[in-house]
Amino acid sequence: MHSSVVGLLKSSLRAQRPQWRYSAHCPLVTTCVKPISLPALSLTLGGLQFGDEAGENCLAIHGWMDNAASFIPLARAMPEYNTVAIDLPGHGHSEHLPDGCHYHLLDQVQYVLAAANALGWDRFNIVAHSLGACIAPFVAVAAPERVSRLIMVDGIGPQTEPAAALPERLARSVTQTLETRQRLKRIYSTVEDAIDARLAATDMHPDNAALIVNRSLVKTDGGFTWRFDNKIRLPSPSYLSEEQVITCLGKVACPSLLVLASNGVKGVAEHATTRAAALKKGVVHSLEGNHHVHMDSADAVAAAIRKFFLHSTH
Repeated sequence: MHSSVVGLLKSSLRAQRPQWRYSAHCPLVTTCVKPISLPALSLTLGGLQFGDEAGENCLAIHGWMDNAASFIPLARAMPEYNTVAIDLPGHGHSEHLPDGCHYHLLDQVQYVLAAANALGWDRFNIVAHSLGACIAPFVAVAAPERVSRLIMVDGIGPQTEPAAALPERLARSVTQTLETRQRLKRIYSTVEDAIDARLAATDMHPDNAALIVNRSLVKTDGGFTWRFDNKIRLPSPSYLSEEQVITCLGKVACPSLLVLASNGVKGVAEHATTRAAALKKGVVHSLEGNHHVHMDSADAVAAAIRKFFLHSTH
């Protein structure tokens, strides 16, 4: 496409969305969002608290390269609940792991539970999206007495590989880990440029992309760059097998809801039937939408969660 046409399209898209200024949080939602910090093992995690603090506790876990702001639309649609969305280590306003450390999926379980400890929550529901929905079942297995209900949005356990793939994966992971310190993060002249970059990679409403991006940016010389740790982009040195994931899903004791997006991640849909069948108390609810359906169709997802809560016991 000719560069002048691309420029006109970008200008048109930008004219249709509100003007966003950089701040620690989206300027349009600060009145209904309470920023929090939580000690979690050796790190401090950022987070956002929404809703009625006297309501039922919901711990929200975001997706890869997202942050706690991805739950703003859903929390707005569920104001009767006490929802706390955390920034996973290396994301959003949370601290980064030291060089040489990986953000391994199973290691995230301890940080999620440490965040719940810091909140003083003995029992809580989990609302998780994407990467969060890969982590959440393992939290429920590790602490079955604490997780009341499990809601997974367009994700149900992690991507898996057969054992034969391990040698190649390990070699690739080690090589990229040794090289990652040399990689520089991209600098954007404006917040809008960063939002455009996010929209080029993700099919979602521009306003919702702006929520995530605004929390993901930090000012730097020449503009803005990403807060997230470059190490979150590194390939894992090992994957679980499908048998291991199915076995763990079968050990989830609490009622579980899987919200599937019609245009979500292909790999999730491919495994959804088999994995959901492994859940002892599993319910599947399908909705029209893309991977960020909990943002773009927050009211519909909130309605599905309320119905699930009403008909499930814990």
